[in-house]
Amino acid sequence: MMDTMGCLIDVERDAMTLFFWTFAILTLAGGAIGFVQAHSMPSLIMGGAFAGMLAVATQAIQNQHRWGLLMMIGVSATLDAFFSYRLATTGKLMPALPMIVLALVAIALSVKALSETAPKSEDAA
Repeated sequence: MMDTMGCLIDVERDAMTLFFWTFAILTLAGGAIGFVQAHSMPSLIMGGAFAGMLAVATQAIQNQHRWGLLMMIGVSATLDAFFSYRLATTGKLMPALPMIVLALVAIALSVKALSETAPKSEDAA
């Protein structure tokens, strides 16, 4: 049985998924930049891994699977926590601040979409 996102209108879903694809691409690019500038293999690996997870979640959202929104929230929350920690410990705004903002926007969009497409309970009075 497929979970669907039901009443979320196409224009909103298209704009949301465009943002999510952009987030995935920027995450991948950030990992590559970290590797080139600082020779950081962990940046390259984790940038690729998180970009891959964001891409899977985005593809699921495009196919109207609610679990994609839940995955987007989880991956984004993990990125937010990591980059918030990095900002707090290093004080460096780059790349922490843009990643925090992207992650928080992704969480907000996902929560909004989940709330608008919540399954309707027939037992509710």
